[in-house]
Amino acid sequence: MNKEAELFLNAPFITKANGDSTEGAGTAENAAKAGIASLVCEDEATALAEVRKLISMLPQNNLASLPLFDFADNTDAIDPNGCQKQIVKAVADAGSTLELNAEFGKGASIFLGTMAGVTAAFVATSKEHPLDADACAKIARFVKFCDAFNVPVLTFIHSKGFELSADVRLIKESAKLASAYAEATTAKISVITGRACGSAFVALASKNAGADLTIAWPQAEISALAPETAVEFLWADRFKGTSDVNATRAALVEEYIETEASPFEAAKSGNIGSIIAPEETRNTLIKLLDMLAGKRDSKLPKKHTTV
Repeated sequence: MNKEAELFLNAPFITKANGDSTEGAGTAENAAKAGIASLVCEDEATALAEVRKLISMLPQNNLASLPLFDFADNTDAIDPNGCQKQIVKAVADAGSTLELNAEFGKGASIFLGTMAGVTAAFVATSKEHPLDADACAKIARFVKFCDAFNVPVLTFIHSKGFELSADVRLIKESAKLASAYAEATTAKISVITGRACGSAFVALASKNAGADLTIAWPQAEISALAPETAVEFLWADRFKGTSDVNATRAALVEEYIETEASPFEAAKSGNIGSIIAPEETRNTLIKLLDMLAGKRDSKLPKKHTTV
């Protein structure tokens, strides 16, 4: 949308007369915050240029080859402690990423970009914000969109997990998120850069999510339960009766992260494929995408979920 454009189902002056006091009703800013407008641009010319860029990155259909582009190798250093957006931009071809729905669902970021000149999609969870209903809806819709065109999906995970909320909408949207990953037949590679515990790991990076390959950095935390929860249930006998329960509990959480929740334990149990250094991420992903380039997974007609 052009930032001056308007988009509404009912004209704002009608809804206002009917008692609706929504500020900025129908504006491009509100459309972006609601996840309706994927991009908001300064003017019409910029909007048209972004549309051309986006369309050029998509194949004609799911059976067509992915577009090929000239590309500049990315020389940006990957900061293991940096934000997920910067990690994606350091992994993709230099200057190739186009972020969509940036104002909607702050718990995740989604991008189209290229890897070695070939179109790829990127999903990155946020370290600061949990996965709320909006973030789940945002990722699920994007994964389904990419699957429709057979664009490979690269998911970068460092997340606090799903939001602690009584909002029943989160149940529905998180189910849609898990379903979108499990049902998508395009190539799917997950990269665990930090914390991936509990249902967040199951939905985004596990074999149950249909991930073709899952790789992790050495500092990753991978566990079926959040370390704090695991210590309470599994190791409660080790801190009960101690003089300083809180300090002992904190020490046990650290021990659990370094032992049971380490990527090396996950690799031993077959929950992840390999462990790589952060600086190896780009080259590793390029090789894996090349290996999965010929993936074709057909389903029976009408064989799809009803979530």
